[in-house]
Amino acid sequence: MLERLGYDAVNLFFWVIFPYIAITIFFIGNAYRYLTDQYSWTSKSSEILEKDTLRTASMLFHYGIILAFIGHIIGIVIPKSWTEELGITEGAYHMLALVGGTLAGVMVVLGLILFIYRRLTNPKVKAITTPMDWVVLILLLAITSLGLINTLFVQYDYRDTVAPWFRGLWTFTPDFTLMEDVPFLLKLHIFLAFVLVAIFPFTRLVHILSIPFSYIFRKPIIYRERCPR
Repeated sequence: MLERLGYDAVNLFFWVIFPYIAITIFFIGNAYRYLTDQYSWTSKSSEILEKDTLRTASMLFHYGIILAFIGHIIGIVIPKSWTEELGITEGAYHMLALVGGTLAGVMVVLGLILFIYRRLTNPKVKAITTPMDWVVLILLLAITSLGLINTLFVQYDYRDTVAPWFRGLWTFTPDFTLMEDVPFLLKLHIFLAFVLVAIFPFTRLVHILSIPFSYIFRKPIIYRERCPR
């Protein structure tokens, strides 16, 4: 009985208490930083110091992240019953998840490896790299590598356990018992993702929240040649 209570307490912390702590830090931390220190709200681009490796790494990473984000929305946020109603069979979904997840994971991992290589080998870029930059890069690499491993080798049907647990977080009805039989590597992947959520406000990742949508709708800027007097 005591052993079971201890087991439940651990699961309660990792799959209810800690996620809410991370989400709370995310929202309060980002709001506080934006209101008090907007000059630090930037990606601190180092493109001026080195472009070639950055261009390749950035394209791989950002396109891979977008694919991974879409895949997670489909697999976790959208209920399994919805995709079945659309005519997507279980086999078709898993094939799509395997191909798309592998492609996205490989792109992100390669991009991160190039980011790390660039910061290690370019003295100027290395000099402006902060300890938090290294934490973010290593954490992102660990999260993505674990996701890739889970996709290729574990192949666990998370839509019956992880997905409803995750949706429950946002309706304040998380059922931590759904996470009991989830494979350890998938649990570690999820836990590290929430660690990233918690440290997000203290990193350069905040620039993600400032996508310049206004550029799409602004009037074109017209440049005219200055007439000599």
